[in-house]
Amino acid sequence: MGKKLSVAELERLAAAQDASAQNELGLRYELGEGVPQSDRKAVFWYKKAAKQGFAEAQNNLAVCCEQGKGMIRSTKKAFFWYKSAAEQEVLAALVNLGDCYAHGIGTAKDAAAAFECYRKAANAKMPEGLYRLAGCFRDGKGVSADPTRAFSLYEIAAKQGFARAQYSYGVCFAEGVGTPKNAAEAVKWYRKAAEQGLPQAQVELALCCQRGEGTAQSAQEGVKWLKKAAVQSDAEAQFRLGMCYYNGAGVGQNLSEALRWMRLAVQNGSEDARKMLKKLGYA
Repeated sequence: MGKKLSVAELERLAAAQDASAQNELGLRYELGEGVPQSDRKAVFWYKKAAKQGFAEAQNNLAVCCEQGKGMIRSTKKAFFWYKSAAEQEVLAALVNLGDCYAHGIGTAKDAAAAFECYRKAANAKMPEGLYRLAGCFRDGKGVSADPTRAFSLYEIAAKQGFARAQYSYGVCFAEGVGTPKNAAEAVKWYRKAAEQGLPQAQVELALCCQRGEGTAQSAQEGVKWLKKAAVQSDAEAQFRLGMCYYNGAGVGQNLSEALRWMRLAVQNGSEDARKMLKKLGYA
């Protein structure tokens, strides 16, 4: 739409059935930008633009349908709108539609269809599409398993700065998936993803620091990364941090902190934490 328009200008254009303005107004309401935040009003404007065939609005509306934001949740409607937007080559919609096929969201599971959606997004060099396609080749979903191809796709997405791909690229080095094992390279890529705030990468980096795998051994450094993941409600990080406090590993021994983190881990689904609390007599 060129320069950023005021809410008043957007409302005038939206009332005149300008689909781009309707979509932008929906975004403003969803984010609470210049207007009181309202998912219901966001959906109202997304729907108007989507029905005019505006692809970005169709994807935005689909997300609301899937998540139940501003409306009753409907995975079938989400699938319909993702498909409509994907047919217009909206890359985010292609990935979202692929996820619907992969996980049976609003439609029957279809690994081959999911693969095709991810392939189209990956061909446009979209990092998330590359990442999803790599997973298909890694796990043999919708295509024959090809670890080497998975590794190369993770590499492309990782080097574009996509955190989840950086983490998975690191896992390839750690486990020897499509490439020889290399602990130092694994740590390098875990660190890149961890610095972007990805909890899984922060936990893996912490474990490498604690064990001295691919990096200098440092219990204190391990605790630092566990804390970063734990405050994001990562159950494994919370359990492991609790154990660090319990054992005084990399941090001063502190039973109350140990129990606090393990109980939080239990709330977030950690079976290991539940078993440990029971074993310690604090269940």
